[in-house]
Amino acid sequence: MTENRTRRRILYAAAISGVVHATVIAVGDADVGQTAEDLPPLAVRIVEIAPAVTTRPGPVPPQPRVAKSVNVARAPGMMPARPLPTQPSQTEPEPEELAVADEPATAEPGVAPRPEPVVVATAPSSTLATDAPALPAFPKSGRITYSLVYGRDRFPVGRTIQSWKIEGTRYQLASRSETTGVADLIRSQHRTYLSRGELTSEGLRPETFLMSRNRGRGAEEARATFRWAEGTVTLGGAANQHDEPLPRGSQDLVSFMYQLAIDPPGPGPKQATVTNGSRIETYALQVFPEEKIETPLGVLRVLPISQGRTPGRETVDVWLAVEYRYLPVRIRFFGRDGEPTGEQIVTEIRLSDD
Repeated sequence: MTENRTRRRILYAAAISGVVHATVIAVGDADVGQTAEDLPPLAVRIVEIAPAVTTRPGPVPPQPRVAKSVNVARAPGMMPARPLPTQPSQTEPEPEELAVADEPATAEPGVAPRPEPVVVATAPSSTLATDAPALPAFPKSGRITYSLVYGRDRFPVGRTIQSWKIEGTRYQLASRSETTGVADLIRSQHRTYLSRGELTSEGLRPETFLMSRNRGRGAEEARATFRWAEGTVTLGGAANQHDEPLPRGSQDLVSFMYQLAIDPPGPGPKQATVTNGSRIETYALQVFPEEKIETPLGVLRVLPISQGRTPGRETVDVWLAVEYRYLPVRIRFFGRDGEPTGEQIVTEIRLSDD
């Protein structure tokens, strides 16, 4: 009797198992113990498929004429100095700053394109012969940006921007140096020079020179007024002006460097009379043969010019880029003890004849 009861239980279990397997095969696998709240939400993503575009052959529409931008020499990896705005700008550019776009612009229909700017190129031969009536060939406007470094490790402490503009026979030169980054937080300094005058067959002839600087000890200002007809120059600040004789060919601190670019000197000893607004002095210069130096713009051929060291006076050395119209691309400053106090090295050059 016990065997019959056991046999019936086995048959009953087999029947139930068969029903369950048949249900799984017909409906699919399911976790009977999972409720509707336990199931994950259904995720649906709708993707729109763009219809295929059929191109019909036809005439090619005329392309608009595009005005080329100014040629710029810039250190690799630098961001553009003036990125194009997304909206029309309502701000007028500063007088000494070039209004130059970094990208090509489309010319308006019916408007004649502006003449293309002069490409940065090798400087022409000097035109400063005394019998040459023509003006020296030089870009009508330009801007040079320098990185200001300090010490043997060439730690960046600031920047300098020099710019110029020539209208007819009148010129204006500007130089602005300022500390940046950590150096500006520790001891903010700035220095501004402005030179105005006439461009003659002999080069730059300054008429006024302004100097303003703050080296952390208060503002310092000086002014030089050149009176060529009288042969004198008025120097000093507002409270202590005085007159001194004005030798022919005298320059100020800014025009001096660009006069070298207009009329590159030959090798050997030279002299130049220069004023810083407070006094006028004669520089004993030594012009060395061409060499090559490493700069952020690459390896450049340069003409090195060194000012003789004078005890108790600040001096300067200049390197003129032969392939960039003899523009100053490296300037090293020396203190009154003859030790270097800083250096500015070119990072960007912009030139235009517009």
